[in-house]
Formats: sequence, structure tokens, C-alpha cells
Amino acid sequence: MAVFNYDFTYFMSKDELKAYKGEKPTKLVPPKMFDLSKAERVFVNKEDIKLREMEKEANRLKDV
Repeated sequence: MAVFNYDFTYFMSKDELKAYKGEKPTKLVPPKMFDLSKAERVFVNKEDIKLREMEKEANRLKDV
């Protein structure tokens, strides 16, 4: 968590911060864990993948 709470400006005094002319770092937000209780399992087999690729190719050729 320290990566998200501190940057180099944390260790500077107030006078150093006022004198600093460079770009200030943006505040980072730590990632949040997604809810596994709402997750769904997705089953994909080779036939479905092949069918989707063929449909995608057909649509691409139709648009050209």
C-alpha cells in the first residue's frame, strides 16, 4: 500500500515543496478486488471459437 500513499513529495519540507518547479506526481488509486461471489464460469470450446472466427471473417469480407 505504501506505493499508493507516498511519493517523493512526502519527504520534502514545505519550503522545498514551494521551491519545487517540476511536475507534481498524480495521486494513485490502489486497485480493488472484484467480487468473486458474482463471478460466472464461462465454458468455450474449439468449435465455438472457430465459428466466431468464421463469422468475423465473413462480416469483414461483406463490409469490403
